[in-house]
Formats: sequence, C-alpha cells, structure tokens
Amino acid sequence: MTLKEYLDNNHEQSGVTQCVLCEKPLGQETQDLEIPVCHEHRKCPKCCRPVESRPEIDYCLVRNIEIRHARCLSLDTPNLDMEIELLNIGRLVMLPNPLMTRESKRTAIGTALAPIIHNLKHDEILLILDAAQTLSAACSLALSKNRREIEQAVSEREQINEAKAKKEREEHKEKAPKTAKQKLSKDEATLAMFMQMGMTKEQALLQMQSLAEAKKDMLK
Repeated sequence: MTLKEYLDNNHEQSGVTQCVLCEKPLGQETQDLEIPVCHEHRKCPKCCRPVESRPEIDYCLVRNIEIRHARCLSLDTPNLDMEIELLNIGRLVMLPNPLMTRESKRTAIGTALAPIIHNLKHDEILLILDAAQTLSAACSLALSKNRREIEQAVSEREQINEAKAKKEREEHKEKAPKTAKQKLSKDEATLAMFMQMGMTKEQALLQMQSLAEAKKDMLK
C-alpha cells in the first residue's frame, strides 16, 4: 500500500504489510501495533528515538513532513500540542479498549477534554457539542433494539472482571509482607502497578506482553 492509498483509505491499517514510505516489509510486531511505517522512517530526527504513537505518525504523514514526536515538533509549531491531544482523544472516543471499563473511559475522556474545552470560545464549544450529539444519536440508533441487553451484558462482564481483579489484588497484598524485604523484579513491579490500576492479572500480563513486543520491535 502506497502513502496515497493509505491516506485515501482514511488511515486504515488493515492489510498494510509494507512501509507506506519506502515499501520495506514491516515486522509482525509493527503490524500488530498498527504502525504503517518502518523503524527507519519513524525515527525522530530531533531526539533520535522512535515514534510509537499512531496519531503522531498520521499527523506527520498527512502534512508530508518528517515523522517526529509531538513534543519535538511543537518546538517549531505553535498550538501543535492541542492538535495532537485532539487526535488522541478522538482515538480514545472511537476505538474500543478491552482494558478500560465504561466508567474509566468516561473519566479518561473527561480529564483529557477539560483543559481543551476551557481554552475554547463559546461558538467553538457549540460546534463540538453539535458533533457530539450527532455521534450520540447515531450510536443510540444503532443500539436501539438491544441496548438494554447489551448494557446488562457489559455491566455483568465488568463486574466479573472487577471482582477477579479485586481478589487478585488481595492475594497480592497477602504475599507482599513475606517478600517485603526482597527487591521486586522489574516484571513483578510492572505487574503490580497494572493490577493496582484495576486490571486483572490476565489483562495486566497481556498489556506487559504488548509493551515487550513494542520494545522488541523498536530495537530491531
């Protein structure tokens, strides 16, 4: 897939197995992370570190500029931080995340939006509200026939996951005093951190695996 095809296809990553800039084959980890460019082309020229964020990558591809981190690009581009943050919020709103509950997703979106809304003019806020209401109406229409059943199923699943996560946290706390004087390995510390965030052990391990694969892919 060429860059033009990728952009014309609304940044759809499905089927992209080669870098859209040089046609170099992408590694499996890169494909799993839905990143459309190779390591060479996502190496930030300012800090020499790889860019891992799809919104940051897409932002640069659309503008036909070298792929850089938002923080690096913002040194030369006013108001870029807000544009990148809006892209991230859009992905947070539209893309499902199995590691987040409905409540945690609402909280994350509200927290991210608050400082942006605070700095907008009233007419700009009204336009955002109109767009949000249109999105809400479309989603409500799609769920109209089975919404109660779907909400109940999601609620039950979240309750099961929360109960499992709580039990695993309690078990982890019981083991903690016995190993308090022992230094936790990096993996154990990361696992504990994710479980404290409300993830089950299985979810935390999946997240750790995803991060490890991303790091492995970065070092290729």
